[in-house]
Amino acid sequence: MKKLLLVSACLWALVAQPVRAHAAEPDVVVVKVLESRLATHIMIVRSWGIPEELNITPSITGNETTVALDMAKEIQKVLAKLYAQGYAITSTFSGERGTSTLVLVKAH
Repeated sequence: MKKLLLVSACLWALVAQPVRAHAAEPDVVVVKVLESRLATHIMIVRSWGIPEELNITPSITGNETTVALDMAKEIQKVLAKLYAQGYAITSTFSGERGTSTLVLVKAH
């Protein structure tokens, strides 16, 4: 009889106060890259804080290959910084006129 009362009390407690799953809001970063022959514009938007903007302008004397290499190095620096902070790319997609978007989420 005591066991029956104990089980009933436990079930009643669960019904009265259901356990609610609570997940923290994910820490998401969106990196938007706008590339053109004249410059590359990188926007970094976090779920908190002020967005960052970087403008990369190639040297005028460089040929197309060195310009692309310089811009790739700058994008690599941005991504390496985010990886060091614990973020990983979860999605990428391309838009019109040389735009790319990367979605990174911080692994917990």
